[in-house]
Amino acid sequence: MKKTPNIPVLILCGGKGSRFSKIYEDPKQLSILNGKPLIMHIIDHFYKAGFNDFILPLGFKKKMFINFFNSKINKKKFNFNIPNNKKNFLPKKKNIFIFDAKEKTNKLSRIKKSLKYINSDKFIATYGDGISNVNIKLLVKFSKKSECTITAFKIKSQYGHLELNKNNILKKFVEKPFLDKPINIGFYVLSKKIIEKNFKKNLDLEDGLLPKLAKKIKIYCYFHKGFFYSVDNYKDLEKLKKSYEKR
Repeated sequence: MKKTPNIPVLILCGGKGSRFSKIYEDPKQLSILNGKPLIMHIIDHFYKAGFNDFILPLGFKKKMFINFFNSKINKKKFNFNIPNNKKNFLPKKKNIFIFDAKEKTNKLSRIKKSLKYINSDKFIATYGDGISNVNIKLLVKFSKKSECTITAFKIKSQYGHLELNKNNILKKFVEKPFLDKPINIGFYVLSKKIIEKNFKKNLDLEDGLLPKLAKKIKIYCYFHKGFFYSVDNYKDLEKLKKSYEKR
């Protein structure tokens, strides 16, 4: 593995995820895909790119995450280390620092609570249910001039579209075309200062902070052209499993 960049990765995995699992079931981030949990697929993607400093602000179902990450079997199987209060950092392992950010905190509040564990000026933030092959090194390089960078991705419509002429006469069918406007897939590079300056308890990330920042600063968008899957429910997970089987 190449030299590790000095940028920590914050993975948001403390939400309720009520569309996926019941109160007594494992959270979706611990659902198994191709022999390992979704959260480890995400961590491994960053680790292969040279990042090995991870912060997980826990919330809902925290005990299940704690049990998973404190398991000696899992530590050995997935080659990770759980440092105590950001100490005992092992440079050749995936260092995963977990802490309780409380159940009723939204995404932005969990990010804000994580800042005291981040020593660098910038950090990466992502979701614990998004599987992608985003080129993290290029994303970080692209983000150097910005305090806030998000990752954009064009998706295909789930429907066939109709192309009409001026008289509303059908010209041709277009089967599941790419939509014109890209989506935000949740791979962010953020500065600590931008969070500290603009944080408010009543704001969340996507529908609060980002629209606010868009009016004040230039938010850069890095375009990803590979694959991306968001696991919101069991149907999404099954679709993702089939995709992995084809590779």
